Amino acid sequence: MLLQHFVSPWQLAANIAPFVACGVGMYHWRKLPVFLRLIFVEVTFSILFDTTGWLLHYFDIENNAGLYNIYWFFNLWFTGMAAWQVLNMPGFKKMALVMLYITTIAGFYFVWAKQFTGLASYFFLSACVVLTFLYLLVLVQFLSVNTQKLFREPVFLLSVTLIIYYACNIPFWAYLNYLNQHQDSLARKLFGIITHPLNVLLYSSIAICFALAGRRQGELKPSGTYG
Repeated sequence: MLLQHFVSPWQLAANIAPFVACGVGMYHWRKLPVFLRLIFVEVTFSILFDTTGWLLHYFDIENNAGLYNIYWFFNLWFTGMAAWQVLNMPGFKKMALVMLYITTIAGFYFVWAKQFTGLASYFFLSACVVLTFLYLLVLVQFLSVNTQKLFREPVFLLSVTLIIYYACNIPFWAYLNYLNQHQDSLARKLFGIITHPLNVLLYSSIAICFALAGRRQGELKPSGTYG
């Protein structure tokens, strides 16, 4: 989710989309269930870190990798705890917490291995795998009790979007270190091709989830499957 120069329509849209999602979330804040409030906080952190990264780039401080290493901890926990909030089976909830703790410990190792300044791509890769799995659990749980008007349900839309977002990031981040060492220009091109459309999808869907929750005015528990 790096913020750089506006060089393409996709990148422009990807830079605007978080602000749109944040604005919609602020407008409907009082009507948002807990899991969407956690997602709103994550979106806010994304904007703060991306803006800081852009400012560092603007002032010719090129190495802002450490900044995003820190952001990924926020991304992991706020997005992961949103899934934990929705899961209502004790076994699933415990599994989610264990996976978040293990990924956090692994993240500290990957950041340390990069001497705190290099981009810990394997940390984000592991977070992508864990969050994809957690939201698959959320989706399975939700579909077990809900089968109608799925796209009007914030849980369904959010789960599908996050599964697509994180699953599609996995192949790129798995090979990023190799690409950076052998095909740096290709890595930069692929970054824009892959991440910008995914960011547009992510934040647009989050904005829709906020709007859906706001329109339903707190009546978000037809099946008692999420908080």
